[in-house]
Amino acid sequence: MIRLATRDDIPTLCDIARSFAADGDYRGPRQVLDWFHFASNLERTLDAPGGVIFVSEKAGRAAGFIAGLVMPSPYTAQIIALKTQWCVCPKRGRGTGVSLLRAFEKWARSNDATKILAASMSEAGEAVLDRLGFTAFETSFYKVL
Repeated sequence: MIRLATRDDIPTLCDIARSFAADGDYRGPRQVLDWFHFASNLERTLDAPGGVIFVSEKAGRAAGFIAGLVMPSPYTAQIIALKTQWCVCPKRGRGTGVSLLRAFEKWARSNDATKILAASMSEAGEAVLDRLGFTAFETSFYKVL
């Protein structure tokens, strides 16, 4: 079941993200995450006029979530949807990522978005994006200072 998240879900969403960061198919250098900041970002997403968080539940337990917002494109007059977080619990997540992304896509269309921008930190996430018709168009890099 996919449903809208509430503030009460935030501790559970942080637990899912911790599980993914520890056990998931996470690519790239491990980062020390600031969980207070992570939770604050989820709260801001819920409070934002164009923000949304969907939670997937399996057997009464949260199995994953996707967060994002709609906004004007920085390049055109079109509205775009930006996926900001997408985490699936590795032990409960089979099929969850696809369901969440489809719910986000439906929501984005209903909010007049013409495109979704989505990144992934895992090979499994990239495979889902590819399977659902997403096209790679930009490579991200970062440098620790």
